[in-house]
Amino acid sequence: MLTADGPSQSTVATFSTLFAALNTLINLVCDNIIKPEEQIIDIAHADAYEDSLYIMDKIREKINIRDFINTSYDFCTGSHVGPDTIALFFIGKDRELVQS
Repeated sequence: MLTADGPSQSTVATFSTLFAALNTLINLVCDNIIKPEEQIIDIAHADAYEDSLYIMDKIREKINIRDFINTSYDFCTGSHVGPDTIALFFIGKDRELVQS
């Protein structure tokens, strides 16, 4: 899992299973989102539609969200980020999610 702040990226964690990674993303959103009932969360994926639906369902179970935008990366961006990439965009409490 990577975080990006401007041009720099940092590794937050590595996972042994896909669902461990997805559930960590779900918890990260639910624990850090500000005013979820007013937000539209964007999910961008590279050929991972079923995984994006799983994320949407689990977030809806945990918190009341205004809505989702679920989109796939175009072929150029998708080839850059790689297959099965999933990104979530939301306004959160803190930009620094990694504890030093």
